Amino acid sequence: SWSPAGVISATRNPAQFTVDGAVVRVAGEELLRSATPLADSSRLGRTLRLEVLPNRDSLPYAELYGIEAEAHSVFRGTLRYAGWSGLFAEFADLGLTEPAPLPAGVRTWPELLASRGVTPTAAPASSAR
Repeated sequence: SWSPAGVISATRNPAQFTVDGAVVRVAGEELLRSATPLADSSRLGRTLRLEVLPNRDSLPYAELYGIEAEAHSVFRGTLRYAGWSGLFAEFADLGLTEPAPLPAGVRTWPELLASRGVTPTAAPASSAR
């Protein structure tokens, strides 16, 4: 079943799949940075701006579905809205996806970011007069 904790945990899973007969492996720490845009040539790609992430081990599926002789590429993936993977990669870089308790005394989002070394930036001045 789907759960937010499961989604966050899955961002650290390694993946492997085949492309033109070659096995491609993605380390868990590189998974979020391996996302690619869904092709604009598909109806879904033209309708929604989505990206595709490899989802764990795709290698057993060729045999499972009986297509190992003719399928030279086998990919099991997850669709996310464009930008999701980049955003979560930044969260991971800040340590925000680790299953750890909040630091002592942290009660707000700005305090949490400050505890991770992130300093807020001033909003750009408006050019409207």
